[in-house]
Amino acid sequence: MDSENLLQSEYGNKRPFTVPENYFSELSSRVMVQIPAEEQGHEALTQKPRRALMRRLRPLAVAAMTIGVVLIGFLAYNLFSSRQGNGAALADIDVGQIADMVSVSDDDFEQAADYFMVDEDDMYAYMAGD
Repeated sequence: MDSENLLQSEYGNKRPFTVPENYFSELSSRVMVQIPAEEQGHEALTQKPRRALMRRLRPLAVAAMTIGVVLIGFLAYNLFSSRQGNGAALADIDVGQIADMVSVSDDDFEQAADYFMVDEDDMYAYMAGD
C-alpha cells in the first residue's frame, strides 16, 4: 500500500497511455476485414489435415525404410558370401573337417623349415628371443 501511495505522489493520477477515439466501436469491423475470405480459410483447413497425416506417417516411413535397407543389406551379404570360396556354406562344414584343415603335422613343420632354410640353432635363438 505504501508503494502505491509513493507512486501516486511521485507521478500523480494521470494515465500515461491513451486510446484513440472510437477505437472499441470500430474494433469489430477492423478485425472482420483482416479475416481471410471464406475460400482462403477453406483451403487452409484442407491443408492442415494433410500435414497432420504426413506428420503422423513420418515415423512409420522411416521405420519402413530402415527395415528395407537392413533387408537389402542382409540379402546382398548372403549373395556375396555364397559366391566366395568353394561355395560351401559354413553350416555344411563338419567340425572334424575344420580340425583336419587346421592341424599341422611334424612333416609340415619340417618342410616349412627346409623351405625357409631355418636350422635348429636359428629356431632356438628365435624361441629364446635373442
